[in-house]
Amino acid sequence: MRASGPAAHAGVAQLLRGGAGLPDVRRCARVRLYDGDELLDDALLLLFAAPRSPTGEDVAEMHLHGSSAVVQGVLEACGRLQARSPMR
Repeated sequence: MRASGPAAHAGVAQLLRGGAGLPDVRRCARVRLYDGDELLDDALLLLFAAPRSPTGEDVAEMHLHGSSAVVQGVLEACGRLQARSPMR
């Protein structure tokens, strides 16, 4: 799943718990994605910085487990983030 735009990195950071920081750009990291207190997935996260990204903007790629429940949960959490910030 890919989030692209100026708030992509900050938006994904909101899915990480507490002190868990974002990985360095172009470095894959294993992270746990949360919606509040609910663990959504143990995923891989890659960040790309504009303009050297697939879209030319800041990009956060979340490599999720293939379960439709996991994907749906992350999509819903991202949708709620969009309501609070300009994550696209």
